Amino acid sequence: MGRPARRSSGTTAAARQPARGSFRGVRAGRPRRPGDPPTLNGRPAPRNQAPPCDHHRKISRNCALHWCALWRHSFVRTFEDCRVPPELVIIEEICSRRDVIAMALRRPYAGDHETLVDLVRRRALERPERRTFTFLVDGGEREESITNAELDAQARAIACLLQERELSGERVLLLFLPGLELITALFGCLYAKTAAALAYPRQFGRNRSRLLSMAADSQPSALLTTSMMAKQSAQAFADAPLLDALPKLTTDDVDPARAASWRNPGIRPDDLALLQYTSGSTRAPRGVMVTHANLMHNLGSATGSFLGITADSRGVLWLPPYHDMGLIGGIFAWPYLGATVTLMSPMAFLQRPVRWLQAISRTKATVSGGPNFGYDLCVRKITQTESAGVDLTSWTAAWNGAETVRTETQARFAETFRSRGFRGEAFRPCYGLAEATLIVTGCSWPATSVSRPASPRAADGAGARETGSIVSCGRPLRGQRVVIADPEHRTRRAPGEVGEIWVAGPSVAAGYWGRPEESARVFGATLADGDGPFLRTGDLGFLRDGELYVAGRLKDLIIIRGRNIHPQDVEHTAERCHPALRPGSGAAFSVDVDGTENLVVVFEVNAGPATSLSEVAEAVRHAVVLGHEVHPHAVVLIEPRGIPKTSSGKIQRGATRDSFLAGTLPVLTEVRAATAPGQRPGRGPERMDRQWIQDWLVTELARRADVDPERIDLDASWHDHGLDSLQSVALVRELEELLGIALPETLAWDHPSTTALAEHLARLTADTRHTADTSGDRLPAGG
Repeated sequence: MGRPARRSSGTTAAARQPARGSFRGVRAGRPRRPGDPPTLNGRPAPRNQAPPCDHHRKISRNCALHWCALWRHSFVRTFEDCRVPPELVIIEEICSRRDVIAMALRRPYAGDHETLVDLVRRRALERPERRTFTFLVDGGEREESITNAELDAQARAIACLLQERELSGERVLLLFLPGLELITALFGCLYAKTAAALAYPRQFGRNRSRLLSMAADSQPSALLTTSMMAKQSAQAFADAPLLDALPKLTTDDVDPARAASWRNPGIRPDDLALLQYTSGSTRAPRGVMVTHANLMHNLGSATGSFLGITADSRGVLWLPPYHDMGLIGGIFAWPYLGATVTLMSPMAFLQRPVRWLQAISRTKATVSGGPNFGYDLCVRKITQTESAGVDLTSWTAAWNGAETVRTETQARFAETFRSRGFRGEAFRPCYGLAEATLIVTGCSWPATSVSRPASPRAADGAGARETGSIVSCGRPLRGQRVVIADPEHRTRRAPGEVGEIWVAGPSVAAGYWGRPEESARVFGATLADGDGPFLRTGDLGFLRDGELYVAGRLKDLIIIRGRNIHPQDVEHTAERCHPALRPGSGAAFSVDVDGTENLVVVFEVNAGPATSLSEVAEAVRHAVVLGHEVHPHAVVLIEPRGIPKTSSGKIQRGATRDSFLAGTLPVLTEVRAATAPGQRPGRGPERMDRQWIQDWLVTELARRADVDPERIDLDASWHDHGLDSLQSVALVRELEELLGIALPETLAWDHPSTTALAEHLARLTADTRHTADTSGDRLPAGG
């Protein structure tokens, strides 16, 4: 194809020069005509190679937008010819101008917006009727949705409530169950420039130490919740003056007309957006100070490349919104790019894991994910019959993070659900932590696996001593730096050598709220050559070909189902539960059991003639479950001076773990959790009264707790019987199959004892059977 014909000789030289804001070849004086070839620097643009990066770095933004608007098809075709997927992030790696690429691909670009509030407001104006969030009630097909315009209006109304109370710049404690009310409250806080600290509402029950610690740490000015939750909390907080004194603001009765009174508080990028409390630690949770700039950088760098979210994406997620992956990746990421997501309660997923896959199939979702244990739970719990009809062919990005990513888990999931259309290359392992907002590294392509390095320098990390393969967690976000450091000498480790993972960049949070010394130690690390500051993650890893491999933990942190559990907290809890336990002589650590991380507690005991070792072990198990909501895989009582210690008397948890696995501890007694799930209950007898249900519950509780049925207290809570949240949900699922009726995911929480649950179920089954008998209908199937 030749050049367009020049103008006649009467045209002035000035008119022949390219106008400002136009490419050469787009001549001033006439618009480009149909049939004119695409040009680049005055020459025909090649169709078989990408435009030179240097050129795109030099051109002005206006020139780029003009060219992209005229030649979008040619631009995308160029990358298709190079076999580079025309994804926003992939092209970003080739060309540094995000706005150029966004226009060319008709993707929304958020770079001109300083905060997420600006962006949500724009979404409400541009696409007001587009559904952003859909919540599946009880994990089923009944759903509630909210559009961009509704989200903006409700957020402004809630923000106005906060502004009227002069809470801009303050902190508020949020107490919500998962759902749309939680989401609108979060955005209401952002709109008001009020820092939200999100707490799990079930923690105001029997186990509320974490909630009290969060309140004491953040010193909130108000409690934001729903009317129902406010009534329940009033009773629970009667003996907790700090919480009881907080003003209770409810969002479900806010007048929608308040939205018109909202005034933009002038949010700056460095303003505090939220306090993201680290998971797991019950005595001293730390509030990570996440700014608006942190949010925008992490979302902008991670959504397309690593999380796989674009404006056309459809997501399905069950992640807890109280943790970083569920909060940032599960809520904030979707309005950032104008995409749509379907959410369900994590309890609904745990109760019936197939609900996750059914929702993906029903909505044709392209993006989903969760911690490693979620994939493992699907493999173990979902039968072929349950998954019949599930179609996972639309699922192209499957996150895997928040805990150790296991090669074998991904392989089993891919193999199990290959017949349902799942492809193993959809897995996108990632690494992150709350202190870095969310994502640090992630995979844009199928992850590679390598053998663990047998480095003697890795000996301090339990994970690094394990054998087998380790999955790549991909490359750092754009603008982030990851270095592998020798934590003792503060020097860089060579590629392939294990060390502590240090992170620097715009996504790294501002520090811990109210903890300047700890913030300086964790967020202010510098290398010996002065390079820094870096965030010290406490995780071990190595870099190979620019990709991060997480090899273990520098310290003894335990991660179970995505929750961080500090062994010191578990040991402190156990030590106080029985006088026979020797102070300062216990160790808590994790072991791998069938591909999942499990808790083990080992304690020295002064066993006198009247000491019942089984009672001591039961006391330890009960205290740990009640205090930390984690069921120990094993409680081991050993002889005095049997715990390995350093010369200075410090507990060697790694050495204790090795001795436990090798069977060389001086064991007096060992109590392990029941591993056999038992037979599926099937349907119960035709007529089930309260006594029959109560007897079944007693038998099941005794089996799970490995105790005599006569020791089951009918009025004690599930926590008192040693059931954590996951086991309580599993019990509800078995009851569904036993009774043949659908049960709410909150059943065990609403009826927290054997007597209360048996009475409720007896009434429920009697009413349901009476309805079925009179109408001639069959009982509804569970789920």
